[in-house]
Amino acid sequence: MKIERQKQILIIEDDTLSRITLKCMIENFSDMNVCAEFDNAEDGIEFLHQNISNVDLVLMDATLPKMNGVEASKVIKNKYPFIKIVILVPYNSDKQVISTLFANADSYYIRDLGQDMLYDVLTQTLADNGSIDKRIQFSVFNYIKRLPEKDYWKILNKLTTEESNFITFVYMGLSRDEISDRLGVSSAQLSNFIYSIFEKLVYVVKFGQFDKELVYDLF
Repeated sequence: MKIERQKQILIIEDDTLSRITLKCMIENFSDMNVCAEFDNAEDGIEFLHQNISNVDLVLMDATLPKMNGVEASKVIKNKYPFIKIVILVPYNSDKQVISTLFANADSYYIRDLGQDMLYDVLTQTLADNGSIDKRIQFSVFNYIKRLPEKDYWKILNKLTTEESNFITFVYMGLSRDEISDRLGVSSAQLSNFIYSIFEKLVYVVKFGQFDKELVYDLF
């Protein structure tokens, strides 16, 4: 009987207690192993360079000192696009939460994950099913809702008809259930709209099609 290789997890977290907690939880997963842990991105990336064949996923805090998790994720994905990355996000404000989504990571979750949820997130991400915490999706929803009406038209040319209608309904102040009814989709499917719209927001920002003031406001 063939024994499956344990998935190797690299933890990068500057808070000692959080790092120890994450490691202890992962050590309870029979199919995963913590191959290394670091309190800064620079050392974590150096380890990755030297041990790339022995790392499957990087579990990383967004708010690291010096090089933060967003910057580190971009560096890692640029050189090793096959490495899976889960970003742990502090839930301080919508702006801060949304800014971390520019990391090009595979999954984004608020950092208070329990053991069962952590296992699900890691397992799904390793299986190419990256996802975004519902609370982060709600932050994106709130941000879209607060965009000045004169600015949101700048992304409309990249949206599908359904996505454009979604934005319109948000501005009308409709609830999630009301929007679901108008669009003829389930409430759960609204998460896909939020994800898709945010990807297009990222694209627009990357190519400089937003006013600088709006970009500064986002961050």
